[in-house]
Amino acid sequence: MCEVSHAVKSSRGAAVPNGSGAPGQAAASPGRGGRAAPLGGWVSVVGVIEWLYLAVQAAALASAAWFFVDTARSKEVGRAHVVGVVVLEALLLAQLVTAIALVPGAAGEGKAMLFSYVVTALLVPVAALFWGSIDRSRWGIGTVACACLVVAALMLRVHQIWEYQVDVVG
Repeated sequence: MCEVSHAVKSSRGAAVPNGSGAPGQAAASPGRGGRAAPLGGWVSVVGVIEWLYLAVQAAALASAAWFFVDTARSKEVGRAHVVGVVVLEALLLAQLVTAIALVPGAAGEGKAMLFSYVVTALLVPVAALFWGSIDRSRWGIGTVACACLVVAALMLRVHQIWEYQVDVVG
């Protein structure tokens, strides 16, 4: 008879053998009495990091698109724009809290760089919103739109640092 072997794909793209025969579970370890243990621990950390990264990217790019449309329509910074930036800031604060919780005990280099990118991403939309609210021309909201694109680029770099320089799963 032919034996079927299942493999679970790790976050780095490598196949991890799964001796239990059930998808989504790690191979049985002797320390657990021969029972298969579900993937936990690092998968949940990586899941939080991925979810948060995608949420920030979506909010930053959606805000940038919205603000560029309002720039083309010659709108000034209004209350709705402030709410949009506040939502983006809330997600960025969650990113900072996650970094503070996970990075200090993690192996790898690049921790200071990661924090510098996260803090810069937090400050850019606030500074642009302040500048955009002072500039009463159509380009005031354009400044905020560009800041949202900058946040998206900064978060891409933060994600790269999470993946390749700071080992929060090790």
